[in-house]
Amino acid sequence: MGISSSKTTTGPSKKALPYLQQASSALTSAVNGNAGNVADVTSGLKHAFDSYQIDNPTLDAANTYTQDVLGGKYLDAGNPYLNGVIDTTNNDIQDRINALFSQAGQTGSSRQIGELGKQLAAAENNLRYTDYNAERDRMDAAVGNAAGLSSARNNNLQTYAGLGEDVAQIPLINATTLASGLGGLWGNSTTTKSSPSLGQMLLNAGANVASGWASGGFG
Repeated sequence: MGISSSKTTTGPSKKALPYLQQASSALTSAVNGNAGNVADVTSGLKHAFDSYQIDNPTLDAANTYTQDVLGGKYLDAGNPYLNGVIDTTNNDIQDRINALFSQAGQTGSSRQIGELGKQLAAAENNLRYTDYNAERDRMDAAVGNAAGLSSARNNNLQTYAGLGEDVAQIPLINATTLASGLGGLWGNSTTTKSSPSLGQMLLNAGANVASGWASGGFG
């Protein structure tokens, strides 16, 4: 017949048990009392998540315009008002040149025609060159605008993802808070007790008897 083994028990001490139960009840009540607030916050975030628009119409329009500028659309198409400006300038130049040569008695002369052609060509070239440079400047500026628009779109995506994450995580706050709190209370207050086996008890008893005989305690 074998000798029974020792028994080990783990748990809070009897003195600590009432305090642990009281603290657990208080924690549970506090968490349950906060459930309504968590539900309200979750509902508000869920509404914001459902109604959030990643594709902002204004942002889309700005991006389309920026891409058109970068692609040279307006450079190729030209300024629709440029020809009108050139015509007005040409009229002014013609009036001025004709008046000068008329005063000199050279109206219709080859010199008048040559000077008029030179002045008209110079004015038109200057206007077209200025307009060309202005459009190229807008193309250069569009590079920076494109980077800003891309960042704005990324921010929209991050905001949308953040809302989705909050909607998913916030309902778990009460559960994780309660689990963590209870785990902290009970996990840090356990003690381990070991009961000696029957064989160890018999050996201890024998040793006590032998010690008593040796000391004359049983004489």
